[in-house]
Amino acid sequence: MFLKAIAKFLPFATLGFAPLAAAYAPANSVPIFFFEKSHNNENILVVHSAMSPDCRFEKVTADEDSTAGEAFLVDFYWLMERDWYKPTHPLIKAGIRERLDVGELSEGNKAFSMTLADLKEVLHDLPSLEFRVESITQDSGCRARAIIALGASHSFQVIELDSIYTEVVTALGFPTKKFKWIEIRGRNISNGAQVVARFYPT
Repeated sequence: MFLKAIAKFLPFATLGFAPLAAAYAPANSVPIFFFEKSHNNENILVVHSAMSPDCRFEKVTADEDSTAGEAFLVDFYWLMERDWYKPTHPLIKAGIRERLDVGELSEGNKAFSMTLADLKEVLHDLPSLEFRVESITQDSGCRARAIIALGASHSFQVIELDSIYTEVVTALGFPTKKFKWIEIRGRNISNGAQVVARFYPT
């Protein structure tokens, strides 16, 4: 799962041993949702894409911590102390991409799908592991949102995904590859109410 992808590198990525940070995320970056965890909770991993001025998704040019010339529809960066940008190690990115399947652009480059393979490792009643990412035009400009449908245990609510939280198991103060639970956190798209859906390992 996502946790497994970063566990090997997490102590270094969050304690300052990763390459020096750039000052800002890419100029046309639009966040989609983020991963957070109980260990070093002040640091989060942002899942983002890029968007043109007319709100169409574009591929993200990988940051300076990745192979030159790479471009992906979805990329990742750290938000340290939930405030400042830091590049993500390319091996962490590669591990996440193996478990976060990104579909092709559709609807005039204004939507695509993503699949959370990690949820195969938890007991859940989601109708599908695939969810929709779409561009939204607002008065303040463009933004992206991820829409995920919950199952009967959460009244079949449809939510805008804010984050995926993992309660990790630690040993001697360091995170392991094991977890206690995963939470899908977001807001009901009909009334804006906060929703937290918790799932336990299989």
